[in-house]
Amino acid sequence: MTTIYITLIIFVLINIPNAAGVTVPLLALYSENYKNNSNKLAMVRNYKIQFYVTVMVGKPPQKQYVLVDTGSDITWLQGSTCQPCFAQTSDKFTREMSKTLETVSWKDDICDGEDFIRRRSKGMGRCDYTVNYDDHCYSSGYVVRDYFRLLGSRSAITKKLYFGIATEAEPNGAFINGMIGGILGMGNTVHSLIGQISKESRRFSVCLDSRRGSLSLGKDVPTIDGTFTNVDFIEQKYREYAWHYELVFSGVRVNNQIVDLSTVRNMQRIIIDTGSTNTYIGGQLYDLMTAALKEYFFQQHYLTISNGHNGYNLCYLYSGNIFPAPDVILPEVRFYFPGGEQVFMSFQGGQIFKEYRINRSPLICFKLIRQEGDSSLLGGEQLYGLLLVFDFKSQKLFYRSQDCRM
Repeated sequence: MTTIYITLIIFVLINIPNAAGVTVPLLALYSENYKNNSNKLAMVRNYKIQFYVTVMVGKPPQKQYVLVDTGSDITWLQGSTCQPCFAQTSDKFTREMSKTLETVSWKDDICDGEDFIRRRSKGMGRCDYTVNYDDHCYSSGYVVRDYFRLLGSRSAITKKLYFGIATEAEPNGAFINGMIGGILGMGNTVHSLIGQISKESRRFSVCLDSRRGSLSLGKDVPTIDGTFTNVDFIEQKYREYAWHYELVFSGVRVNNQIVDLSTVRNMQRIIIDTGSTNTYIGGQLYDLMTAALKEYFFQQHYLTISNGHNGYNLCYLYSGNIFPAPDVILPEVRFYFPGGEQVFMSFQGGQIFKEYRINRSPLICFKLIRQEGDSSLLGGEQLYGLLLVFDFKSQKLFYRSQDCRM
């Protein structure tokens, strides 16, 4: 879930001792019948996967489920008085139940500085926040400070965490099944959770599978060795938004065909965003990729190009009525990054194609989605089977193939 605008960025303060590490399971919520009440969303409406982690907040601790999001740097929870709010079947966070919670004053240092706005909240002197996401969801409320622990972690937390309590959050239905009640912001700034832990531990890793995965911090992050490929993140001053983990494309290949990027106007960049189910490709690049795909599928005479389906633009209808289609050969798609021919990510099969059954015949659709602009976004489903190490200090992404079933 990528943030597009912030009126206040929330500091995250958490302490992981230098000798300690944290590994917690990520569990997936999956819906084939997902619908969002916002008509503005340009997305595949009936298909969504969200990875969440369990956190314990306050004293006595309250259990909360939060979406792990590398596309934003805000951590917030829905408050018990939040209205209107996302539907939430689990208990919302109740500030009155915690004996250690502190409301953050608008005079606090975190409400000051070049990136911050001091705001009085209806004369109460609170530090307010508002964050809007690019799928037209938003959250607004006020900042508090309290103990915040990842459930399953071995590390004691000796400092409190600054996070937001949402008093408004829309649209309803943004989270699957109403279980998730907030976001754990893991974005690429000093304001995110990873940006505020000790300098020796400013790395984290994420490994996703179709149903579960893991999040590791501190000493539990794998040691980088020759099995990893590394790519530099775009410098902050050149990023579209400061909190993004952005990479630059140097090339794209569809099976054996190199996609010619010389006609693309601007630098092509892609954001690594675990908070998004889908992958979105910038308009010009998407058009070039699908042109190459059409050439590839033209050779398979039992496939007929079809109208888009379920939000996917490029689909092919199989001539037989055997499901799944037995003799369709799907192409590999590679994204290349600066550093040579060996620096690429490979996607194939179910990672980038989805098969439906339409009137007893298979329909095969390309799962990457076109969006306007030059930026692309690599969502959670296309990250399955990759161990990703985000190194905040060196501003590099390290990755390798791995079985992510924890």
